[in-house]
Amino acid sequence: MARVYISCGEYTKALPLAKKALYLAETNEEVSDSELSSCLIDLAWVYKSQMQFEKAQQVCERGLELQRKAYYENHPYVAYTLRNLSSIYQGQGRYQKARDSLNQAMTIMLENHSADDQVIAPFKVDIAKLLVAEGDFAEAEDYYLSALDLINKSYGPDHLYTAGVNGHLAKLYVLQGKYRKAESLIKQTLAVQEKIYGPNHHLIVPKRQLHGNVPEQKLFQV
Repeated sequence: MARVYISCGEYTKALPLAKKALYLAETNEEVSDSELSSCLIDLAWVYKSQMQFEKAQQVCERGLELQRKAYYENHPYVAYTLRNLSSIYQGQGRYQKARDSLNQAMTIMLENHSADDQVIAPFKVDIAKLLVAEGDFAEAEDYYLSALDLINKSYGPDHLYTAGVNGHLAKLYVLQGKYRKAESLIKQTLAVQEKIYGPNHHLIVPKRQLHGNVPEQKLFQV
């Protein structure tokens, strides 16, 4: 039940259920390492979503250790947990730890999948976000574009996932002062989201605000 609330973003409701699931798993000798690791990782996700990063880190690291025992060191599940742990480190401002975790995750994924597999795209997006946080805009742009190449091939230009990543890239272009490129991507993103959600949906608001942050006079500069 905790996962249902997590998927709906109802983290306050998910927290006591995730804690109870972990308690039951820890007190049952028949529970496997893989089952216990799942409970720990679920709880870490809830803590992270509530910005309780210290608790999230402790629980996620425990889950990762058990996961490595239950499967093997380079299992894709380990990569996804490393990705989650990276976002926790980033929330703490520990960018080097975040980068190390993401690099490990990417290495594992590339051992299990080809470089042009769509499952690689979210890892590239996360690396791009981290690079933006670190101020490395040029390399971040390369990762976003590489991820979008995979995403467009798999989902097409009118998918919500494509629109979401385009929105992140548009934010980067605003930071770089590349206003023409930002304007184009924001329009694409809004068109997709408005088609699916409708023009007055609350999820449209951030993109409209971003659009408002693009100085109109800059669009006419060469």
